[in-house]
Amino acid sequence: MTKRILFYTKIDFSAPATGGLFRKVKAQAKALAARPDLEVDLFYIHGLEAVWERYDGQIVRQSFLSPRARAWYTNIGVFSTIGANNYQVVYIRHFLLNPVFVGHLKMWRGKGTDRRILLELPTYPYRPEFRDAPRSVRLQVLLDHWTFHWLPAVVDRVVTFSRQDSIRGIKTIQTDNGVDPETITAIKQAPPANPFRILGLANLNIWHGYDRMIRGMAEWSNSKDLNKIHFDIAGSGKEEQNLRNLVDDLNVNHLVTFHGFLQGDELDRLIAKCHVGLASLGMHRTGVADGQTTTLKAREFAARGLPFILGYTDHDFGPNYSFCRIERADESPIDPETIRQFYKHIIELDPQYFASMRQDASSRLSWQAKLSPVIEYLNDSIG
Repeated sequence: MTKRILFYTKIDFSAPATGGLFRKVKAQAKALAARPDLEVDLFYIHGLEAVWERYDGQIVRQSFLSPRARAWYTNIGVFSTIGANNYQVVYIRHFLLNPVFVGHLKMWRGKGTDRRILLELPTYPYRPEFRDAPRSVRLQVLLDHWTFHWLPAVVDRVVTFSRQDSIRGIKTIQTDNGVDPETITAIKQAPPANPFRILGLANLNIWHGYDRMIRGMAEWSNSKDLNKIHFDIAGSGKEEQNLRNLVDDLNVNHLVTFHGFLQGDELDRLIAKCHVGLASLGMHRTGVADGQTTTLKAREFAARGLPFILGYTDHDFGPNYSFCRIERADESPIDPETIRQFYKHIIELDPQYFASMRQDASSRLSWQAKLSPVIEYLNDSIG
């Protein structure tokens, strides 16, 4: 039996900084739609438009005159105006929930015994991520926390990247982040040896922990070889100014370059010059360094063929994965010379490491592989 799925998120993808998340959501929907027994429609926000990408290739756009009108549609109108009764499954990429949305979701759920609601929680617990947010957002977080008490009566499963059997009284489907290698440019050759370039690529926030790398550059700045090492930071975000101030305070401007937000060919050219990428080095700051979540960036590095550094436990990159180094989940500076030696060891063992990483990511880290537990659940519960 063919199942129709509504992949639903209220995230506004009009901001450039959400590009990575948008690619992830599109890749997830694409992976589900690759199944011949699934028809997947993707719903998201783009500015003052609600966008509905249908499984048959049709794109429907609903424009609004104000954010208030858009909010009414995404919380209430969406379940009555886009033919929601035609779906067997609603897959929700978590956003801050509210009672109005959950109430209408419950009404939809009650209209059929063969309906399922899945809620993806990429990070749990996620409240620490909002501790420095504006007061209006922190109020939404409190409302979300209160609303969550209703979810066990509405949501069938939580899709989690942790290893928790249940979250807030709801059984989980355990998986990990994935990638769509077809949309990621692969590295074709190793970069020149000098200078040794370390890459930070992110929508800069505290959990990326790039300050640890900057402090490491400063601590070893008296080494005569350190001038041969450079830290490139591509991206913007609310932590950018703090990082710039730290670079100034530690007098390592000559060792660190801020490139700002990059995309497309410009980003590909920078990555091709780099030897090692930094995924998140500060996950302990939000209490999720012990396997409670996984990062998209690490998998994107793997798919590109760029060795990388982590500061947390990741189920996909254990001791047998040679192209990743795990740093301690604390506030200690990162030694740049240790990173260079890590890369030197890789290239000695496998001069074609970039091709090996790409091949592994294509077979093991694709969204088709990562979403297989979700598909198994749907087949078992709906048929």
